[in-house]
Formats: sequence, C-alpha cells, structure tokens
Amino acid sequence: CALPISANISTSTTLGAQANLIIDTQPVAYSPITVMPSSFSVVGSSSPDYMPPRTQLLISTPSFSQNPILVSSETYFNFYAVDDRFIVGDDQGVGIKNTKVSIDISPFTMFIATFSLVIEGTHTVSCFSTDLAGNVEVTQSTSIAVDNTAPVTQSTYTGTVFVDTTGALYFSPNSQIGLTAQDPVSHGVASGISATQYLIDPSTTNIAYQAYSTPFGLPEGVHVVKIRSVDNVANLEAAKTLNIRVDATPPQTVIAKAILITTKGG
Repeated sequence: CALPISANISTSTTLGAQANLIIDTQPVAYSPITVMPSSFSVVGSSSPDYMPPRTQLLISTPSFSQNPILVSSETYFNFYAVDDRFIVGDDQGVGIKNTKVSIDISPFTMFIATFSLVIEGTHTVSCFSTDLAGNVEVTQSTSIAVDNTAPVTQSTYTGTVFVDTTGALYFSPNSQIGLTAQDPVSHGVASGISATQYLIDPSTTNIAYQAYSTPFGLPEGVHVVKIRSVDNVANLEAAKTLNIRVDATPPQTVIAKAILITTKGG
C-alpha cells in the first residue's frame, strides 16, 4: 500500500520552517507538498552548525572610558564565548572548542586563564574562538591603555601666609588652602583625575578623607593636613603632609614708663 505523508509546517521568519513527518500505513488521499531545502532546517543534534562562535572580552575593575579602554595592572581580562548555529544570537551551536588570544604582535596562543597587562602603555588584545564544527570566528581586536602612574597633588595658599626657616606654615584666620592635581602622562597614557581628597588632623578615630571641591580654612591652633588624589583607574597617590599653625591672636603692645634717677652732686 501507499505510504501517505502528512507534513505539519510551522513557518518562522528567521529559521525557515520545521517539518514533523508522520508515517501512516492507512490509505488516505493526500495532496503532494513541496518544501524547498533552503527554507527549513530540522533542529537537533545532527543538524549542521553554520555559524562561527562569538567571543566577548570581559574586563574587571578598575577600567575607564572606551577606545582605548583605560586600565591598570590590577585589571584582569577574561573571555566569554558562545556558539550559534543558524543565526547570530541563537546560542544553539555545537559548542566551543577553544579560544585563542594574542597581545600586540605575539603569536596566538590558547586562552586558559584570566590575565593582566603590567607594562604601561597602549596594547592590542586580539582573540577568536573555534567551535566543535570547525567554524572559526573572525579575529576581534580591542585597544587597551595601561596606566600605572598615580596623580600629583599640589597645595596653594591665599590670605596671609608665613613660612619659617623650618618650613612650617603660619596662617592667619583668613588664610585658605587650595588643591590642584594632575595625572602625569606616562608612556603615552593618562587616565585623568577621579578625585582629590584631604584629611585634617588624622588620628586613630579620624581616618576618613573628604573630597576636595573648594579652598578651605582652618581654626586657630596647630594642624596636620594630608592631601592626595586618585585617578580614573584607581592609582592612588601617596599622601602629602602639611604642617600648619593658625594664629588668630593679635600681638599685645606694652608701654613701659621710663624713670629718671638723679643723684646729688652728680
């Protein structure tokens, strides 16, 4: 007897169609159908994998900006790869075989663990993945700039200021401290200033730095002021120390009376 075939076609705008074939031994009238091979695929483990993998470079903190991406030697790099089968983003591929990486002009090697870049300057990180079906991804490249140099903070003063021979600063009540910072360019890289901070009279219970925004003054007395800055990839400057004496007490003038003593016969 004839073997009639009934086909249930569910059409997709992206994958074409899926066909479920049902074998029936009972005679039945049917109308033949035609399905073009290019218009559908049967999803399953035996379906061919047409698409290469997609590899994403993962970057930890600290990192900043784009093109190039600014990092420090404390930043770690990893890769995440997914495999597609029919279209980009379906994540239905047969699986990732390996990912290979190259730094600057070095040969591609197998990626096996996270890594960091310790040499200051601009680098190129390139990668590609291969799936188990042999599909090879087009090489992806990312520009990375490594900044390992901390900022430099300088203090400026307004009002009446006196510096003695030991370098100690004497302020009047109207004197103020201003702070400026620069992030030096080193090996062609500078990530820029993230924040400038100061701490007045540090102690075991006073360790929290304040963010600097405008010049500030100090009350009368002897003070220690620490200043520092941090850049956009967390390079922290070693704190500088300012020793400042604020004198708000005016001097006193004492008038002494002169006594004229005379002697007879003198």
